[in-house]
Amino acid sequence: MLFKLLPAFVIFISAQCYSQVHQSDLNAWKRIHVDALDKHVIWSKVASIRSVQKDMSEKRIYVNRVVDINNKKCFDQGLVKKECRNQNPCLKGLGDVITEAQMDEYLICSEKMFGCDNIFTIKDSLVLSYSPVGYCFTNSLVRPDIRYKPIPASQEVIPPSLNSN
Repeated sequence: MLFKLLPAFVIFISAQCYSQVHQSDLNAWKRIHVDALDKHVIWSKVASIRSVQKDMSEKRIYVNRVVDINNKKCFDQGLVKKECRNQNPCLKGLGDVITEAQMDEYLICSEKMFGCDNIFTIKDSLVLSYSPVGYCFTNSLVRPDIRYKPIPASQEVIPPSLNSN
């Protein structure tokens, strides 16, 4: 009996070890120009969905989840492509701008999917927050490139590409 439970225990412990989010990795994105996110070695290659919120901020979700083909709610809402068979990414609208309501529907739907949604909130060309949701982990690789520095609140936002010598 004990040996039958061992694989489940190993998976549970592994998930706990790897789903560790470090606040310092999240804080590293505060007030960083969105250019750093667009050109990031990881985030520029991960599928994303975007939405403009009522306050005119942009919410981006970089999707790192496995779609559960038995998740009827996602299929019923039309958020998951019918031909999905546990593929990532396999969501409708990836890379597109969707409505705030569709974004909320996706977040509810994705709760049942294994993986992580990396949510960035952007306003006035600055990243305001980074919030990973789900089974997530962070490390120094998710931080912005060292050439990007936080922009002080008192300073006008100038894209780094225009500010380089």
